[in-house]
Amino acid sequence: MNYLLLLAIVGICIGAYYQESTVEKARQDKITAEQKLAELTDQYNQLLTDNQKLKADEEQLKKDLHDSEAKVAGLNTQIDKLHDTTEPKAPPRAVESKPKLSNSLGTIITQDGRTFHDCQLLKVESDGITFNHSEGITKVLYPLLPPAVQKRFGFDPKMGVQLPQEQVELMEDQRMAASQSGAN
Repeated sequence: MNYLLLLAIVGICIGAYYQESTVEKARQDKITAEQKLAELTDQYNQLLTDNQKLKADEEQLKKDLHDSEAKVAGLNTQIDKLHDTTEPKAPPRAVESKPKLSNSLGTIITQDGRTFHDCQLLKVESDGITFNHSEGITKVLYPLLPPAVQKRFGFDPKMGVQLPQEQVELMEDQRMAASQSGAN
């Protein structure tokens, strides 16, 4: 029976030890959880503070951007005013000048020495004009025409060999109008 009693005492001791270690483990877990909760609360509070700082910075940046845009607009206005006062107005383009509404070209002596009498304009093209004359029909490129005829058709020797398409169309329309009014 002594063994039984000893066994009962050892069982009670083991049970008490097990219960005590379980309670201690739960206490340690609670302390660890409280520490983690405190750390997370600190991190959360730090994030809230950082978020408020970011919002304040964002508002300041928006204000600075608005101020900068206003300054740029003011500078653009000043630049526009300076351009208006300092830049001379561009002379009107040759397209805008209207040639005479006559298809008669008279006598043309080209830069290479050929002479054409009783010339009548037939067509205005981008690289030259086509006309009929006492001996037939000829096309002469703008660089070969005399300066007065070049000027009449708005050709600038410094600018190139061809006229802008808008100018060609305008002059061809005017030629057609002149030939229709001459036919009536």
